[in-house]
Amino acid sequence: MRRIGVSLAIIIAAACGSNGPSTPTQPSVTSVTVSSSSDLLFMGAFEIFTATTNLGPATGASWSSDALSIATADSSSGRITGVGTGRATISADVKGVRGTKLIRVLPNFGGSWNGSYAVNDCQSTSNFAQAGFCGNFFRGQILNMNLSISQSRDAVTASFALGGLTGSGASGTVSEPGSLPLAGGVVNSTFRIDLQNFVVESPQPGVITGHFDQVWSGGGFSGTARIISDIRTMNRTSAAALALEGRLPSGVPATLDDLIRLVTIRR
Repeated sequence: MRRIGVSLAIIIAAACGSNGPSTPTQPSVTSVTVSSSSDLLFMGAFEIFTATTNLGPATGASWSSDALSIATADSSSGRITGVGTGRATISADVKGVRGTKLIRVLPNFGGSWNGSYAVNDCQSTSNFAQAGFCGNFFRGQILNMNLSISQSRDAVTASFALGGLTGSGASGTVSEPGSLPLAGGVVNSTFRIDLQNFVVESPQPGVITGHFDQVWSGGGFSGTARIISDIRTMNRTSAAALALEGRLPSGVPATLDDLIRLVTIRR
């Protein structure tokens, strides 16, 4: 009887000590990847960023930006909006795990622009001075200006028109602060006009300001002439850049008066 009782106690104890079938451990989030179409975003534009974890597409991600003056983030949707120039780190937090992506926000200079520039000063030497060049460009004079710009990421090519004078070959790269230095000019068989100190900025989407110098040389003239100008507000007139056709006439030598009339023409 005693042996049967002991055996029964062992069986009961073994049964009580068993937890039955074990519960599988649920996988956990260990990594988060933030994705967007590019690491660049234009000022005034937005994109919906996405987050993916090691388990698949993330749900319930919490979004943020470390530089709200450059890019803002809608905390629930992942909508990121460019508001200023510079760099910002975009974060997505999922169940205590964070993923990040560094982006750059820069102006969109692409398009056709129409506006004007103001003459600040005119300087001339030698034959240009003797010809009375600066008598045609007085301080405060307002003249027409157009730009046609193509932009790929931060690389830009441009055509321009100063009154009735058109040229191309301007190119540059958008700087980290968001300004765009350009270099270009107009050349024909007689005269050369180089655009120097040519910098444009876009303080808000669809608006351009800046400054440039026109440096005139050639035509059998000794010396040079320089027109120092500020770009007044220029507005985008189309989303796509339109090529500006025409340059200085190359078939016949242009005179200095021809060029001045082209530059000062009001469109």
